[in-house]
Amino acid sequence: MKKNKKNKIYCIGDSHVSVFAGEDRLVPIVPEQKKSLVNHFEIFRLGPVTAYNFCEETSSTNAKQLFEKIINTIPANSWIVVSAGEIDCRVHLIKQAIRQNKSFEEICGILTDKFIDYLATIKNRGYNICLLLPPPTKFKEEDTAEYPSFGSETERNEITKCLIQAYIAKCEQYEIPTIGVLNDTVTEDNKTIKKYLWDGIHYSRIVLPQLILQLREITGYSLKYPLLWLIKDKMRRVKYFLIKSI
Repeated sequence: MKKNKKNKIYCIGDSHVSVFAGEDRLVPIVPEQKKSLVNHFEIFRLGPVTAYNFCEETSSTNAKQLFEKIINTIPANSWIVVSAGEIDCRVHLIKQAIRQNKSFEEICGILTDKFIDYLATIKNRGYNICLLLPPPTKFKEEDTAEYPSFGSETERNEITKCLIQAYIAKCEQYEIPTIGVLNDTVTEDNKTIKKYLWDGIHYSRIVLPQLILQLREITGYSLKYPLLWLIKDKMRRVKYFLIKSI
């Protein structure tokens, strides 16, 4: 097995791992790969995987098979950031809560137990697991074949918050750290703050400095956000507030 590269973090999961590429665009689906502009990250986008099917032996996305195949190429003791759950919140969980006559908390708890229990088995195999919490839901009203949704924007953000709370509580049981910035990207009335999603679905790279800071504290790695990016992001924020104030 190859020796782990210093400060390398492997990001595996749904399309939201693309934020670690450092660009406002999606990375290709495996086996294709695209290098991150931040040299700490290696990214594996599995496709439209859900937290529900992540640990299923068979699924339409082959999530578990793809994940396990990638895991087997990664050195033991590596840090792996896993991302799944946004699609569940956007499409499935509210629908299942209605169908099963369960509360948001109950339906999120069922999903969480299944998903996090599986991640714990990966941790027990000698890997350091970190969970990227789901982003806020899309704010666009229209649906597309690629990005369908169920429920209102506020309902989807409400169930996203429920899932995140369940994730954090369950991860604490297994000492699995979590990272995320939902509180900064959703208003008090559960509306998504648009500037944080570059295409209405996926995190803009303006959240990357916060995620890197959180990972630095969790991993102990000397992760540095490029100075030029910090300057550009600060200029973008100033421009945003100037336009907003007009």
